[in-house]
Amino acid sequence: MDNISSNSAIINPIQQSSMERVIHLSKMKDRNLNSPPALRKVAEELEGLFISQMINHMFKGIKTDGLTGGGNGEAMFRDLLVQEYGNAISKSSGIGLADSIERQLLERQEIK
Repeated sequence: MDNISSNSAIINPIQQSSMERVIHLSKMKDRNLNSPPALRKVAEELEGLFISQMINHMFKGIKTDGLTGGGNGEAMFRDLLVQEYGNAISKSSGIGLADSIERQLLERQEIK
């Protein structure tokens, strides 16, 4: 974990935020995920993370206008906006990934 935080200066804010979300999700293995709502929440968070990464790549090709936009501030807020887009899409209808993740998690619990 120290290695990840020491390299955080060379990555953009969305990558750093994504890594923090993955670390948060990996720590959830210690929590009780036997309830279906908890599994659903984890599945939606992972789907939101995936969607955010997809949307982030789409936004990289969009140029900002020179008069009022651009710069590091816009890049940071754009990354936050993309992250919220991913969360909103995942919570509303998603792309079907959360359903698959939830199903797989339930199957893994049955095996144990």
